[in-house]
Amino acid sequence: MEQPDIIEEKHEYSGRSRFILLIGGSILVACMLVFISLKLYDWSGASQLDFSLPSYNSLRQGINNDDSVNFSGTGAINQQVVDDFEQQFATQLEQAEKSNGFSSKALDDSSLGIRMPKE
Repeated sequence: MEQPDIIEEKHEYSGRSRFILLIGGSILVACMLVFISLKLYDWSGASQLDFSLPSYNSLRQGINNDDSVNFSGTGAINQQVVDDFEQQFATQLEQAEKSNGFSSKALDDSSLGIRMPKE
């Protein structure tokens, strides 16, 4: 009769250790994926476009968004508003068509419309 008790204890211990191993493995895989994604973020150069980094605090303060056009979500839609939108759209489309997405200068500040503030 002691034989079944030993088997049950081993089975219960095996189930607990599998669960702990599963949780530990999941955490390890998640940490590795985060590490890989952060390295890719840094190596790809995307971090250079991210102005939310603390080192860009002085540049963020100098950004001027006065030239952006916003259309109200509420208000009348008349021919003048439609014409204004089409003009702004045509201007942006023209700038987008000028750039060659396959050139090495596709991500330059000037082609992205990023103007650095004067120091």
